[in-house]
Amino acid sequence: MAGGSRHRLLTNAVAGTTQTVASGLMLVVLYRLLLDGVGSTGLGQWSLLVALFGLARLLEFGLTGSGMKLTAEALAEGRFGDARCLTRIAILGTALTTLLSSLLLAVAIPMLAEVSTATVWELLAIGVGTWVGFLVQALRSSIDAMQRVDLRHLTITLQALIMLVLCWFLIPSHGWTGLVAAYLLCSCATALLTSVILWWLWRKIPQEGRLGSIWALLKRVMEYGVPFHLTTISAQFYDPVTKYFLSVFGTLADVGWYEMASRMVLQLRGLLISAMEALVPYVAGITLVDRAKGIGEVYFPAIRMFLVIGVPLFASFLAAIPFIAELWIGTIDQQFVIVSQVLTLAWAVNVLSAPAYFCAQGQGRQRWNLSGQILIAVANLALAAVLGQMWGALGVVGAFCLALVAGSLLLMVGFLRDNRLSISDIGQPGSVAVPAVAALVGGGLAGSWWLLPGCHQELQVAGLVA
Repeated sequence: MAGGSRHRLLTNAVAGTTQTVASGLMLVVLYRLLLDGVGSTGLGQWSLLVALFGLARLLEFGLTGSGMKLTAEALAEGRFGDARCLTRIAILGTALTTLLSSLLLAVAIPMLAEVSTATVWELLAIGVGTWVGFLVQALRSSIDAMQRVDLRHLTITLQALIMLVLCWFLIPSHGWTGLVAAYLLCSCATALLTSVILWWLWRKIPQEGRLGSIWALLKRVMEYGVPFHLTTISAQFYDPVTKYFLSVFGTLADVGWYEMASRMVLQLRGLLISAMEALVPYVAGITLVDRAKGIGEVYFPAIRMFLVIGVPLFASFLAAIPFIAELWIGTIDQQFVIVSQVLTLAWAVNVLSAPAYFCAQGQGRQRWNLSGQILIAVANLALAAVLGQMWGALGVVGAFCLALVAGSLLLMVGFLRDNRLSISDIGQPGSVAVPAVAALVGGGLAGSWWLLPGCHQELQVAGLVA
């Protein structure tokens, strides 16, 4: 059983990495198409509206996350009736709660001056598309609970492909309206595809199995879901708050550039995170089956993977950002490069905390996950208002990065403390910290050669040496 679980964990991790690479390549083409078709201002407005409608998850009560964990536990214990009931609670509950909040946002969002150019029908289409996206997330969480994260990643890859094809045909002739229509159609097609996959998976699960009290199941969902939801709420504020302040202290074009830079860096982050996400159902299963198993046996290999693979990856990416900008947007735009490099460093620290985040989810311990996310949300809101006034759009981005680093470090330290683990168990501090810092600094220097015209060669050499 343990061997099969480890094999499934490895399969899910490989599938996640493959999906991230495939989706990333398609997103490069998609965003170049969007930049040519609707411009940075149109891209920024669409990104801002999707982020604002994403706040509809405020009333979701953590049903998606709690449903995944509890369904994974029920399947591991052979309580197939409970597992089916928990899946229905997660999907239907998500649909109803987010529908209410989406309707409220549909009334409030048109009042914002930053989105005044969008028509009522365009706002409605984006709102419906985002709501359908919530259902897709609930369906995917059920697939995760069955430890078929590989199939979940397949739906993500196909979603990126569908969006690319639709935009390819609709944007040249319909512009901004074509983008909105493509977003709505893509969300609906992905929901249908994911539903079919989930139905196919459930056909393989035995029909027999005692169904416990529905009220008892609901109680467990809420007990785990509420702290999970508080964590999700905090995380949901990142994107809308940052983009809103960018539109206030900058322009919609700044929002568009930030969207492209952020999506690019998040795709890099996804190469590692997609593999680590498989830890949640895995840890949930082993916690029940073998409580004597040390969480360190799962946590420390994940950290070592980041140090061995992730740090060189982030460092290489830092060095390559100016060249990526030249190929992707046709010019080395100074603001785009600076934003991309700062985001890369901040998300690198965040990835270091990811194993702790996912292991804690699998354990059902949300305290430090929640504390870290709240710190990021509050610090981002406060710092963006201050730094945005001082330095405009770049100040807003810097505020988010500072908040992200602080919250990520708090999360990781709290997890280590709760589980009585020591960071020194990874290896000798000098053997991992010094090369990691040198690699990131070197990447930053090599990637910043264009900032100082008189020091191109010196910076490149210093970066390569580091």
